[in-house]
Amino acid sequence: MIDYPTLAGQVNVAVESGQFLKVDPGAARLLGVLSLQSLPRRLSLDFRDLFQEGFAFDSITGDVKIGLGVAVTNNLRMRGVQALVLMEGHADIERETQDLRVVVVPDDLPSDRMALAGLSAAAAVAAAALPEREPHPGVFLAFEALTAALMIPDIWPAVFVRFEAGLLQELGFGLDLSKCAATGAVDDLIYVSPRTGRAVSRAAGEPYKDRLLPLPPFMLSAQTGLAEGDVKAGFDLTAHFLELFVFGPLNKPLPPARVWLMERLAEGGRL
Repeated sequence: MIDYPTLAGQVNVAVESGQFLKVDPGAARLLGVLSLQSLPRRLSLDFRDLFQEGFAFDSITGDVKIGLGVAVTNNLRMRGVQALVLMEGHADIERETQDLRVVVVPDDLPSDRMALAGLSAAAAVAAAALPEREPHPGVFLAFEALTAALMIPDIWPAVFVRFEAGLLQELGFGLDLSKCAATGAVDDLIYVSPRTGRAVSRAAGEPYKDRLLPLPPFMLSAQTGLAEGDVKAGFDLTAHFLELFVFGPLNKPLPPARVWLMERLAEGGRL
């Protein structure tokens, strides 16, 4: 019988072509704590298309150090049919708890460096904004849609903006773009109040237009085409409310990856 609280040593992992099954108590308990099928439950994310009992992998490599029953890794790599998973952090083998940082790299990622920067920025914004250990399946689905859109260079920046708007909605700070905050009109909505996040019509906003945020048409309908300046207006809009409602109260700036993305998009003439 293994005394997990006193367990110590080092494991060098190099496994080829296998499959995770349900792990019973015993010597395989370490892999049970670190295994892929446990991640959705333990991280409260919906990765059902990637991680589930019976997950097949091509290889697992890495080093795991164990001291007082706690396993630590900074280079665990699991390559499956659909994704490469990079993991670092620690896991308590006895309590079956863990503090892991996980990066999932789908095999069908675009090769465009700008799109990869967009993916990194979206992940950084979501990670910094979402409370830990809370399920947000809607954000996962939105992230999945953004990942698919990254294959279309002319479209994905607008989808990124809608992703951030959806993130605000998920956090309880959704923009109300359904009607004019002043008159109730549903047509000709071209502004947003920087204080409330509610839409304002052209007529109602005209006297105050210098104090209002532009509302790009694609934020109202996914069928609307993109005009010059629309994407920048969208990024500025979501950045304002992320700072106002999410990061400002936490005394945090926008994630550097998001700032870097905006700089790259501007340099590339994509805004």
